[in-house]
Amino acid sequence: MNGVEKPRLGCTLHGALQTVTQIEGVIPIVHSTSGCAIQQFYAARAGGGVSPYLSGSEIPASNIYEKQVIFGGASRLREQMKNTTKVFEGKLYLVLAGCESEMVGDDVSAMTAELAEQGVPVIYYESAGFKGNTYDGYEGVIDAMFTQLPQIIKVSASTDERLINILGIIPGQDLCWQGNLLEIQRIFASIDIRVNTFFGYGQCLENWKQAYQAKLTVAVSSWGLKAAQKLQDCYDVPYIEVPGAFLGETETTAFIQKIAALLSVDTQKTELYLTEERQRFVHALRQIQEYYFTYQFQKEFAIVGNEGIILRYGTFLTNTLGMELKTAIVTDARETDDDLKPSEDLIKLGASNLCFSKDTGEIARILLHTKPELLFGSAFELCLNIPQMVVSYPSNAPVILRRCDIGYTGALCVMEDVSNLIIANDRQRGFSEK
Repeated sequence: MNGVEKPRLGCTLHGALQTVTQIEGVIPIVHSTSGCAIQQFYAARAGGGVSPYLSGSEIPASNIYEKQVIFGGASRLREQMKNTTKVFEGKLYLVLAGCESEMVGDDVSAMTAELAEQGVPVIYYESAGFKGNTYDGYEGVIDAMFTQLPQIIKVSASTDERLINILGIIPGQDLCWQGNLLEIQRIFASIDIRVNTFFGYGQCLENWKQAYQAKLTVAVSSWGLKAAQKLQDCYDVPYIEVPGAFLGETETTAFIQKIAALLSVDTQKTELYLTEERQRFVHALRQIQEYYFTYQFQKEFAIVGNEGIILRYGTFLTNTLGMELKTAIVTDARETDDDLKPSEDLIKLGASNLCFSKDTGEIARILLHTKPELLFGSAFELCLNIPQMVVSYPSNAPVILRRCDIGYTGALCVMEDVSNLIIANDRQRGFSEK
């Protein structure tokens, strides 16, 4: 088996922790060896994460060692769960079983059921790190939440005609996840649609309870499809997929019109809102037109990131700013052969070079060979001396609170950053030549 140089993804347990700790009121209990939770905390903090509701040494953990690995850790988990409920007042407790627990066969399901019988709202997810990566951890947590919540908490199945669910934006792994979720809420609030984003400001366990009432689920990446499918199969909540979400006036407008039609929103109200956003966007374009022609924005560029980022930036930079996508490197492909085949959406981008790799060394070699004029990637690529904007994990900017790269506001943010990158690089090159 080939190794991966400087991987940009954590294990399944790390992804699960990264996800759970951004749900207000949910307390994770890690059933694994000491260090698993703290390692995830330091990795997330270095790569671009912000402080979650619980982090680092605060996270309850069974911290099993040799004795439990040999003889089983069920009794230690039982003890830890009881102690956690005494110290942390949570609305829900989620037990995350790590590698050692699964290898020795601890019956985590029975242990959580035992505590649930005592009236404690507790569920579990078998999140052994060897099962996959950060994205798998996210996918597993939301699947566990939607599957097990109805078994312990009363949820309503009556349909709310003005409520949608948004899935597929991974807390921490998507650098602008907070701003993106807020932008989605802002957009739909303008046409009287409420949104369950499940993570971040204003979202809590109540939103997870309401998920079963939604009129529609929108998966903005393939990592939201499994849970969306479950909501449809078990609770008759239909779903649609919007690969890469949406960035810019054209894509965002088309998306809003589609959702508005599915939810029978007043057409006049929708079009009035879209006209206002279109005018705001066109005004911004006019403000940069002088720079656009003076500094020749029509550059050849490369993108390194998950498929959603590549689709989002690739479409916007090509169709709106007239750039040419030279190289696209997908970093979140699953481990099966089928997932190494480009999707139709990726093919439509028309990249001259389309690759799949998680290996930082291999990615660097590809970029140095294809020689793009601009690069949209992670902090790992900053050493390549290519003018770059960091858009994917890990980041060199640890604090990202409200910036977004989705929708109308996201387009303005990206245009600002791209413009400043091109202008600064051109001026720096001019100084160097002098």
